[in-house]
Amino acid sequence: MKKFIVLFTGLLLGAMLSVNAQVSTNKIPVSSDVKIGTLPNGLKYYIRHNEKPENKVELRLVVNAGSILEDDDQQGLAHFLEHMCFNGLSHFPGNELVSYLQSIGVGFGNDLNAYTGFDQTVYILPVPSDDKEKLDKAFTVISDWASGVLLTDEEIDKERGVILSESRLGKGADDRMMKTWLPLMLNGSKYSNRLPIGKDEIISSFKYETIRRFFKDWYRPSLQAVVVVGDMPVEDAEKLIIEKFSAHKDPANARKRPETFELKPFSASQAVVVSDPEADMTYVSIVGNPRPQPKTLTEADYLNDVVDNLAYAMIYSRLDEKVSSATPPFIFAYAYNGGWARGYESFSGVAACSPDGIKEAVQALVVECIRAKQFGFTENELERAKATVLSQYEKQYNERNKTESGRLVNEYVNNYLESEPIPGIEWEYNFVKDHLKDISLSNFDAVRKTIDIDQSYFCYVTTKTSDKNPTNEMLKSWVDEALKSDIKPYVEKQIASSLLKSEPTPGAIVKTERNEKLGTITYTLGNGAIVSIKPTTFKNDEIVFKGSKLGGYSTYTGKDYQSAQFSNNAVDEMGYGEFSSADLTKFLSGKNVSVSPVVDDYTENVSGNCGVKDMETMFQLIFLKCTEPRKDVDAFGSFITRSKQQLLQVKDNPENLFSDTIYNVLYQNNPRAHRISSPSDYDKINIDNAIAFYKDRIGNPKGMYYTFVGSFTEEQIKPLIEKYIGGIPAGKSEAKYVDLGFSTKSGKNSFTLNKGSEQKAKLVHFYTKAAKYDVEDVFILQQLTSVINTRIVDTIREKMSAIYGGGFYGSVRKFPKEELLMQSNFPCSPDNIVAVNETFLRLVEETKIPGNITENDWKRVREPALETYKVNIQKNNYWMNNLQAAYINGTDPERILTVEQRLNAITPAKLCEIAQKYFNGVSIQTNYWLPESK
Repeated sequence: MKKFIVLFTGLLLGAMLSVNAQVSTNKIPVSSDVKIGTLPNGLKYYIRHNEKPENKVELRLVVNAGSILEDDDQQGLAHFLEHMCFNGLSHFPGNELVSYLQSIGVGFGNDLNAYTGFDQTVYILPVPSDDKEKLDKAFTVISDWASGVLLTDEEIDKERGVILSESRLGKGADDRMMKTWLPLMLNGSKYSNRLPIGKDEIISSFKYETIRRFFKDWYRPSLQAVVVVGDMPVEDAEKLIIEKFSAHKDPANARKRPETFELKPFSASQAVVVSDPEADMTYVSIVGNPRPQPKTLTEADYLNDVVDNLAYAMIYSRLDEKVSSATPPFIFAYAYNGGWARGYESFSGVAACSPDGIKEAVQALVVECIRAKQFGFTENELERAKATVLSQYEKQYNERNKTESGRLVNEYVNNYLESEPIPGIEWEYNFVKDHLKDISLSNFDAVRKTIDIDQSYFCYVTTKTSDKNPTNEMLKSWVDEALKSDIKPYVEKQIASSLLKSEPTPGAIVKTERNEKLGTITYTLGNGAIVSIKPTTFKNDEIVFKGSKLGGYSTYTGKDYQSAQFSNNAVDEMGYGEFSSADLTKFLSGKNVSVSPVVDDYTENVSGNCGVKDMETMFQLIFLKCTEPRKDVDAFGSFITRSKQQLLQVKDNPENLFSDTIYNVLYQNNPRAHRISSPSDYDKINIDNAIAFYKDRIGNPKGMYYTFVGSFTEEQIKPLIEKYIGGIPAGKSEAKYVDLGFSTKSGKNSFTLNKGSEQKAKLVHFYTKAAKYDVEDVFILQQLTSVINTRIVDTIREKMSAIYGGGFYGSVRKFPKEELLMQSNFPCSPDNIVAVNETFLRLVEETKIPGNITENDWKRVREPALETYKVNIQKNNYWMNNLQAAYINGTDPERILTVEQRLNAITPAKLCEIAQKYFNGVSIQTNYWLPESK
């Protein structure tokens, strides 16, 4: 079980003994599926054979060292060292590592990756396992990460700019405000000045020996683990670990690695309001005192964790209920038990609100948390929470032999770093199933006591600078007032006992088509809906679906187009049939099911998923949400209020303003061309028009193409299709869209926004051109884009050190009109934005030169694409999305089966031909975001 929240075991032991005395002292077993060992040098290893996906193995090097271990002159160098592991190893000098791994099918970023935290650094390497030479080299890579990082002067200097670019991404209002509240919340702990990104002044000028010292001190076998999960024999993996890692040694007189770093309790309650002119949201947070976090070692400990999770699920449900009230005190809110520092935890509550609603938000948050502490929970709440928890375990149990290695590997990483138990899902499911029924309301007494904000607290607000903001004293008085208020027990209303008031009349299937190659069966129903099904064995307990048709809010003719644009959002907030939004969530507790209708600009769709046992519930939800949108004036008002609150400050963030403005500039100030809505848009929504439009589009099955993929048989699903989709009455609207007249300016154009105080910038290009939609061209253009993005990494990131991330994306779209639309995105420094622009434009232009794209360039893109396809073709969602896309775009769905052949048929010359076809005569809008002039 993922341990989200853990409580002090001593407090809970008595409560747990009353649940089942036999679970108090029994140790949690270790799953027999994993082999655990330790080399004589102290390196630990975990190995598990797993065949999902086939011919793939997940490797991890886990280092029990992060930014918390940095000396004062090393701040940021744990993270810097992580980067250096990709820039020169004993067996892969310079940039050879990334190039080699791409050549064997490992993508940079999406496959090959790493992350640094306060207490750990983890390196991620998924590789093909069907080639012994590739496997041998993969283990050499992680061995080099452990002890063979070259750290040359040249590569260190080249990487400084990349790290500074990454640091720049995080700068802004949130970062500036955090530097005020974090030291106060962490109460002087070392964690408050050891954020992994570090200090720019150190990154830009540290001496080479400083990072080498960190590597020597902390990258040692006694602080490392190797995790291997995947499709390879356990004995082969163990042999490679012994061969590659046994020679590694701890340094003489190794520095001691402290288990924890002290986090002191608050001496008194404190409240602080932190503001910034560019803040785009208002948040209130309240934190209780830190306390030691115990390890989960026994069955009683495990059951404690379950009780904890149940408690916080029930608190979240109550907070979410208030969100839907007629006068919502916050946009959203949640509470949890966790923390920033290893070995410590504390109670925390968080809410987002409007700048003028801080008092209401913080008091409602405090009252709900204290209500749970004082009065506990109800039997109905507990039964719903139990059902949800059991459903989550059951799904994992059902997929136990088809769980991807990438998911399993994290359990062993967490076991090494945090002692998270690893008994295996079979033990966990059976244990929870056997003991969940014995948990009663009295077992929550101990967890309720840990909601300790009534003893002492740290409360902080982050918001936009304004003379209307409360003072620190006012904020504290509001919290204290809420703590002293007369709080009553929670009362809940009864909800309906069934989803549908009456059973639908089944419709008729008028046509059946079978495609043996694809393994699909397609039904045409009498009401005009088309349903394609593909039974699979990729998973044991997964069914996914999507239904789409052309139209969307482009078809709305009224001046209040927002009524159509936000129709599904408004309806979803109001509920369906006899259920409010909150009541429907309660009703579905314990069911693994989701159905979401969406009205987009040129399409509408209904999508979702379920487990096998909840398949009929999913179909009932489809029918309910398509036929019975509910009018609820209070819920509608709540939706409008929260939506406006959420948008009040969004465009005060310069980056958000830039994103919205350039989209509007691209489409020549078309009033509908906005990526971010304005609060005033929500005032234009008419409740009746929104419901009517929703019924007309989502409620009309005519022209809707459904695809169901997953764990079912034709005999199981066919009657449900006839009843719940065939039973939806046909409407009059057509599955057609209307061109909204979004037209771009031809030629070369530019736009500049000077906004913001940080020295950060962004460069965005839009490439547009009228272009006939050709599905094979689109496929090859996707590969060409990957070639360009590889060159962007090689040149703009690695050689110029000008960016941390960025790229070029897009395609040819078929509707509303056939055109090329591609976009670049480069967060960078104001000092190098011109150089980044010139280099990017050159990189794109060069692909049009015959011979410029080499076979090696193409291999570095082709091999990861082939490996990705081999994995994706075994996924339900991949099939569903591709079958849907084929229908909407009118292309041959059997192309799903020929991806490998088509990739292998592409040549560098063909990529050049596509570059010439689509990049000659293209219009380019170049957009610059720069800071305000001082």
